[in-house]
Amino acid sequence: MEVIIVGDQSKMIENFTKAMFDITLQRIKNNDIKFDKKESSPSK
Repeated sequence: MEVIIVGDQSKMIENFTKAMFDITLQRIKNNDIKFDKKESSPSK
C-alpha cells in the first residue's frame, strides 16, 4: 500500500534527510562511527 502526498512528501523527505545527516554527524563527533579506509574505498 502506497500513500502519495505530493508537495508535503518532498518536504518530509528533506526534513528526514537533514535529521539523518545531523544524527550521523553527531555520532562521528562522538566517535561512535569508526571509518575503515580499506572498507570505504570502492572495490571495482
